[in-house]
Amino acid sequence: DKLIGVHTAATQQNETEYKYLKKKIVKLLLALQICPANYHEIWILYTTVLISSLCFSMPAITLTQRQIDKLQELYMPTILKRSGIGHGYPTAVIYADSRFQGHNFYHLKSLHISA
Repeated sequence: DKLIGVHTAATQQNETEYKYLKKKIVKLLLALQICPANYHEIWILYTTVLISSLCFSMPAITLTQRQIDKLQELYMPTILKRSGIGHGYPTAVIYADSRFQGHNFYHLKSLHISA
């Protein structure tokens, strides 16, 4: 069933929406890899396009922790690399609030719970 742009299932097995979100991330990452952008532009793309599009369906679907981790593993390496943050950077600093000298990236698990 498709309701307001979200693929939902009565059984709460939201495999269709998961596949759709995965496809959307891959499409966005392909576009990101070929366009020249600085840190600020990557941040705008991350917050206004990627996170907004992922959070749109969150209240209507139930994803497993594994699915959430897989989605985040798809986009975070590219976003971090394009932002100039190395792969060895501490995770706590990446997701920490800017008030605590962090980079203020969103963890998809916390966004899914708060939705």
